[in-house]
Amino acid sequence: PLLRLDALIAVARHVKEHSETPVRVDTNGQANLYHGRNVLPDLVGVVDAFSISLNAQDNETYQKLSRPAFGERAYPAVLAFAREAVRLFPKVILTVVDVPGVDVEACRRIAESMGAAFRVREYLDSGDRYLDERGGHRRGGGRRGGGDRVRRARVPDVVIRRLVVYLRILDELDLGDGDTYISSQELGERAGASPAQVRKDLASFGEFGKQGVGYNARYLREELRSILNLRHRVGVAVIGVGELGKALARYISRRAGRGERYPFHVAALFDTDPQKVGRTVDLGLEILPAERLTEEMRKRRVDIAIITVPASAAQGVTDRCVEAGVKAILNFAPVKLFVPDDVRVHYSDVSLELQQLAYYLS
Repeated sequence: PLLRLDALIAVARHVKEHSETPVRVDTNGQANLYHGRNVLPDLVGVVDAFSISLNAQDNETYQKLSRPAFGERAYPAVLAFAREAVRLFPKVILTVVDVPGVDVEACRRIAESMGAAFRVREYLDSGDRYLDERGGHRRGGGRRGGGDRVRRARVPDVVIRRLVVYLRILDELDLGDGDTYISSQELGERAGASPAQVRKDLASFGEFGKQGVGYNARYLREELRSILNLRHRVGVAVIGVGELGKALARYISRRAGRGERYPFHVAALFDTDPQKVGRTVDLGLEILPAERLTEEMRKRRVDIAIITVPASAAQGVTDRCVEAGVKAILNFAPVKLFVPDDVRVHYSDVSLELQQLAYYLS
């Protein structure tokens, strides 16, 4: 908010004049770097409190986790901003998010040494692998993506859907040699989102752009792949090799076989029909007997299960997938599935979608 200093001051004064509501500014503490001067005296009398994102116990960790546009100058500037804020304002809070790699107690000591309050914000980001690749440490756990799936689930679905769209747009760009930049305006127009929404979505996972320049398209593409766990091969099993299952398996295997940067591959096919078992579907994919589902899924390290069986069989298949350790299911059967909290299910019902579209024909 301190980038638009005049607007913030005007709004804060209006609040002061028309209510008794205290005004607190939440900031990353880099406003003085942005404006090239100490802006805090301008806010005396109109702002009551500051919440400043400390983010890390030292410059090295700060760089890895925040990747600030101001580089190595950012963290010392945040500390200086915080000290000045403590001198001028009655209430200053330094905050950190409890992500892997952050020494919370060391951060608490920094706050106490300045005379500031301290608060730990809960980690709601998208994945331990992403932080690992930024230099953090894994929280432990799962076979793919690691860590705290409960917290991962709190990232709004709509944000993840938009990230996937942003990645598709970047994949389709002809980047050529050298650096290519894309603005939030252009990315938003292509994705059907506002520039502010693009910036907000991406800011949830770090600082990727530069003020007035935009996003380095190649760098942002790789970061989105990391966030979405798409920099590693993802094994997919199709259960129910009817016409739909066969078409899905062919689509995935052909995309993977074209040498594209396509992370998904068909790890296994299953069916109960004895006439199908043992046959191959495209590119030599053998259909395995459904009774071996749990065993083979574990052996083949299946990450995602696609269920294309009749509704009456879907829950039983799901239970066996869960037993095999699968944490993500795409269900085409027209039935709600019941799974543990750490298993994610997405639904695709073609008949339902057609019926909904039919309403708009009149």
